[in-house]
Amino acid sequence: EEYAKEGIQWKPIPYFDNKIVCDLIEAKNPPGVFHVLDDVCRSVHAEAEGADRTFMQRVGMAGGGSHKHFDVRGPRFVVKHYAGDVAYTIAGMVERNKDTMAKDLMDVTTLSTNGMMQTLFGGDAAGGGDDKKKQTTATTRIRTQANVLYKTLAACQPHYVRCIAAGTPVALLDDDDAADD
Repeated sequence: EEYAKEGIQWKPIPYFDNKIVCDLIEAKNPPGVFHVLDDVCRSVHAEAEGADRTFMQRVGMAGGGSHKHFDVRGPRFVVKHYAGDVAYTIAGMVERNKDTMAKDLMDVTTLSTNGMMQTLFGGDAAGGGDDKKKQTTATTRIRTQANVLYKTLAACQPHYVRCIAAGTPVALLDDDDAADD
């Protein structure tokens, strides 16, 4: 609109709206990959192989079961991003999402007597405990960080620099030209 108002000729650039893929990954209803993974982490307490099998069955229904940007191919699932297909190996994904190492590290740092460690990690920063609902998974942290980033970006006022004639050679002014201005 602004270009037309100013009489600037331009050609719109088509782009892929990645929202459909973002919803496939993190939507709540139908549950996306992250929510399915978190649900499997909370509900399956068997060995990793059984948990992975359960995840593979449930993730096949991600995005409502038939999604043009999602496919299960053997021991992997594929998300069809704007830049191409990205395959994710299912084996070990549930165990890695539990990320007990991070919780253990947080528990240890909260017990530290070092002043800096108390400042950084003091209080209930671990987000853990024995309550299953409070335990933080890797996907939960990714979603939380992405939401914080989105809110930060949304609070900003973006400014764009327009380039009217990209690549036009520009000659430096010499002293005589500068004196005329």
